[in-house]
Amino acid sequence: MSDTIIPTRALGQQGLTVSALGLGCMGMSQSYGPADEHESIATIHRAIELGMFFLDTANVYGDGHNERLVGRAIADRRDKVILATKFGLMADDGSRSINGVPQQHRTDHLSAAVRHLPKSDQEEWTVRYQALMSHYGMQPTWNNTGIAHENGDVEQAHHRFKQAVDQALRARGSRDFVDRSAYDHFVQTLVYKRNQTRAVRFTAEREALHPLPAAALSPCKELRVTVSRFSTIAVLAVKRDYL
Repeated sequence: MSDTIIPTRALGQQGLTVSALGLGCMGMSQSYGPADEHESIATIHRAIELGMFFLDTANVYGDGHNERLVGRAIADRRDKVILATKFGLMADDGSRSINGVPQQHRTDHLSAAVRHLPKSDQEEWTVRYQALMSHYGMQPTWNNTGIAHENGDVEQAHHRFKQAVDQALRARGSRDFVDRSAYDHFVQTLVYKRNQTRAVRFTAEREALHPLPAAALSPCKELRVTVSRFSTIAVLAVKRDYL
């Protein structure tokens, strides 16, 4: 190592020695404005010169950009660095992250899940919603009409989370992100932190989850259509207007 300005300390019991201060590299790839590779690499080099040789990165930072950036920065001085990375944080529909699905799925009376039968007051599940439930092995249920709190519980949770996102963006000082993956990571990190208060209850609920199906469900179906400035098209029986 170079002349050490920052003290060192033992990490663990395997004889690993790291600088008492580490350099977190996430902000070089996301969350804090446009990435500047030249400045980022210069920062890493200066940190190493000052004895801050414990660097932290992860493959999710900037969707892989951060690990590649750090790799380029330390390519000619790898023996001078202790590198920490992480894995496992991902953005998906939630089922893969928790490795299971609930026994029941609750929906309101939206048209994507419920079809109103003509000339009657009855309703039935749509074919596509039934296919979704069948794929995951879940029992479909719907909210009871006229029972306001059944929708209110879900809507209040969404409202509180939107408030939390707004507050986190205010504290961050900027609503600009380098790219979509940077914003996704920002939101996923916020979700993770908020879920820590629910860890005990979630552990109990997790024991009741069913195993995931072996094959993941395709999230969407892409259709290419030609539209003019004024068009009405029907996609899977749902009309869309372009004005």
